[in-house]
Amino acid sequence: MNTNLVEVITKFLSNFAALLNVLKPGEVVSYDVESHRADVKLLLKPQFDNDEDDTELPIIAACPVVQMRTENGGLHVPVKPGDKVALFFSDLSIDTWLYAGTTGKVDDVRMHALSDAIAIVGLYPLSTITCDDNDALRIDWAGCSILLTDDKDVKIDASRDVRINASGVVNIDAGTRVQLNGYSYSIPRFEKLLTKFNAHSHSSWGAPPSVLLDASDANGTVKIG
Repeated sequence: MNTNLVEVITKFLSNFAALLNVLKPGEVVSYDVESHRADVKLLLKPQFDNDEDDTELPIIAACPVVQMRTENGGLHVPVKPGDKVALFFSDLSIDTWLYAGTTGKVDDVRMHALSDAIAIVGLYPLSTITCDDNDALRIDWAGCSILLTDDKDVKIDASRDVRINASGVVNIDAGTRVQLNGYSYSIPRFEKLLTKFNAHSHSSWGAPPSVLLDASDANGTVKIG
């Protein structure tokens, strides 16, 4: 085969591959929480032969943002301008499926188009990694964190208040004790003491109670430290 023809074909395939959208890093410009769509700026440009193009990187408008969810629940991560995302480009047009949930044959022949991008939050340069704990599930937001460790501990750090709102009863089932600000309450002994206290009565003023407490009721019930 002619050497010049090989070079032409090689350059053609190289430029074609450069135009093929598969995955690109992006940066959120704006986010609409109601529709879960974002305007995303591309962060990398392909390099062509004899490329002298100095045009600005394009912004993909109304790009669907993938949040972790199912039919019955999910986890929504707040998305802000400047957040980094991974942009994936669909093999086929996703318009009819995205807007109407229609499956089957697509209504357009385009493939790997910029307009068929979806964004997944969380793709950052390795130089900006902030968490190096691989032995726990960690949720962080605005100075607060929830940590679930391999040894089955749960740790909640809040920069301000912790609120629990319930329409019913709030139950705390502790195997040994509940500790509040250094005060440790032994659950089994506290319940025993409370039962005896509620059951006792006095036959007259100054008379001993009908139900007596013993040392086991008080010993270790509450301790400081």
